Amino acid sequence: SNWQLELNVNQMTDPVTDDVIADVLFVDLDGTLVATDVLREAFMLALKRRPWVACLFLLSILRGRAAAKRVVAKRIIPEPARLPFRDEVIAFISQARARGCRVVLATASDAVWAEAIARHVRCFDDVLASDGKRNLKGIGKLQAIQAYCQQYGLVSFAYIGDAMADLPIWQQATQVYVVSPSPSLLRVMQRRCPPTRIFKS
Repeated sequence: SNWQLELNVNQMTDPVTDDVIADVLFVDLDGTLVATDVLREAFMLALKRRPWVACLFLLSILRGRAAAKRVVAKRIIPEPARLPFRDEVIAFISQARARGCRVVLATASDAVWAEAIARHVRCFDDVLASDGKRNLKGIGKLQAIQAYCQQYGLVSFAYIGDAMADLPIWQQATQVYVVSPSPSLLRVMQRRCPPTRIFKS
């Protein structure tokens, strides 16, 4: 499907103010690239198709969230084409990549799901995701981002996310992009890391 190419990139606002000028753009998945949580989607699928997988997930929570996600991801993969992608975000990251910016999917979702979604969307250069041992959320995701930048000699990064857990990452980012923030999140961001651009949808 070429639906990605048919998106209206004219929705972009003034490029002088919100173009990605950082070396790399890191993109969150749950609530940002898609208007849902992939773990929730997989869990609901498991309840319908393989209830025992849902039971395994609940039993494995004691081993940590990353391990529990991997238990489900090895057995259930939501169909990427059925996920509610945010068209405005995809148009934005596609345009950034077309201008030569490196674009990386950075998510607490399991790598199995993240890589399937990245292949479907076709506008990512790399994927950072939970691997069954590390849960890439908050400080954990920031550390993975910093290690990635160091590995590839990238000096500055931009980040697009949607939640309070993203605050440590935004506070270290050169450019701050937020999707559909709650009023409370926006108030905190205005004090700590003012947004470069707010995506409403």
